[in-house]
Amino acid sequence: MDVFGHVGLTLAAAYSAEQLIRRCPGVNWQPQATATSGEPPDDAPRSSWLDYRMVIVGSLTPDLIDKPLGLFVASDLVNNASRSIAHGIVFALLLIGLSTLTFQCTRLHGLLDLAGAAAGHLFLDQMWRQPEIALWPFLGWSFPAGTADLTEWSSSHLRDLMAFYTDVPEFVGIAVILLFALRLWRTRAVVAFLRTGTVV
Repeated sequence: MDVFGHVGLTLAAAYSAEQLIRRCPGVNWQPQATATSGEPPDDAPRSSWLDYRMVIVGSLTPDLIDKPLGLFVASDLVNNASRSIAHGIVFALLLIGLSTLTFQCTRLHGLLDLAGAAAGHLFLDQMWRQPEIALWPFLGWSFPAGTADLTEWSSSHLRDLMAFYTDVPEFVGIAVILLFALRLWRTRAVVAFLRTGTVV
């Protein structure tokens, strides 16, 4: 899956989950901003719990780590693979553990939002089909061979992005992104989103 699918489908899943929780009986829906987060003071209610900026970054985090690692930084270490360390369950669990610890210490949830979205990336990539990567290093230390040819990878990736309308997840993803942007524009919440990551 490419950029549009990851970002759009993760945004849709996060927003849907938040709306479901919001409607649960007995849930006290009073998310508050914290003064230490650079957001409005404690008495200013937020319209959402999630920081959707971090959700967007998290939805791409495994690719932002693994693709440069396989193409530029340490291609020999990961056998030229564009899916490697950050596409594994160990990485996802470490990120969730670190974000939980950060939340307990600071009460800032941005890293938790990122970690959840990064874990969702593995689901969208159907990593259960590549257990040697998903379960690394438990099934061995080496990764399946990839390609180190940056030109070939770039051209195929660009071709896939340009043909997003032929791939259902990519098409749905870009539709969600456009609807998300339209909602921000119509509710005049673009600045608030950029400052706090909330969606009205």
